[in-house]
Amino acid sequence: MPRWATVAGHGLWLYYHEEHQLPHVAVRGEHRATVRLEDGTILAGSLPTNVHRAVRRFLAEHREEACTAWFATQRRERPDSLLWEESVMEQINDVVAVRVLSRYVVELTFETGDLRVLDVEPLLTGEVFEPLAADYELFMQVRVDPEAGTIVWPNGADISPRTLHARSRPAVPERG
Repeated sequence: MPRWATVAGHGLWLYYHEEHQLPHVAVRGEHRATVRLEDGTILAGSLPTNVHRAVRRFLAEHREEACTAWFATQRRERPDSLLWEESVMEQINDVVAVRVLSRYVVELTFETGDLRVLDVEPLLTGEVFEPLAADYELFMQVRVDPEAGTIVWPNGADISPRTLHARSRPAVPERG
């Protein structure tokens, strides 16, 4: 799972598949934000001062291992450097439902009600994703992890909800 730690009642998450190159964690709990690993700056969303302070302090203590792990996740490798718990960026909208439509094509429902379709096959590269590409039965075990707000597989693979939304297309084409 992408959850790294819990700080001030909020989970810190690193996703395996994100489209941008800025090292960050997603802070998810009662409040949500994207926080830069380098200095703890809030890039998107908001946190109460006490939560933001606790996250910055935690990141300062674990910055090297967090950055190493973040770069591993971007190479779609398992980050061995962390002990895991079980752009200026836009708002992250959770995935609330997933359904496999056809070979490696999924239908995603986001918390906004947005229904989108994605061919996941081009994303299935790297250590974490290769088993899904090689074993369609494993791929078919995709599910939504409501705590992570994204789709996950039994082998621990996940894709950022931001990437899912950016790479997908509306399930029903808009009239225009």
